[in-house]
Amino acid sequence: MWYPFLGGDFRQRRTRIVRAFNLDSAGTDADVYKAKERALLDDALENTDGTIKALLAYVKHKGNAGDRNLSTLRDSLREWSRVDTFAQSIKRKGHSIETCLLNNAVVYFAATLPTRL
Repeated sequence: MWYPFLGGDFRQRRTRIVRAFNLDSAGTDADVYKAKERALLDDALENTDGTIKALLAYVKHKGNAGDRNLSTLRDSLREWSRVDTFAQSIKRKGHSIETCLLNNAVVYFAATLPTRL
């Protein structure tokens, strides 16, 4: 199973989620709501293990109170939680990069020069 938001320090994990879910400020009226969603995201990252399942549960529980009914983060996490690569069934074993490397398999990484692996 692949956990796209695990690994790295808090800022790196937060940046990956913000960019993946388009929560960056863009100079529009939506920035007010995006700022609230980023605050909820910060709380979720501090209080969960960082898996999509845990983040979604936290956001569902904490994100629907009053004016914090924030849909972009919740809906994006819900959408990603339904992708097999991120939320595989217990019966199906996920792809393991570690196993591939230990078995001398060829593994390709898509990255840019400043990407830290």
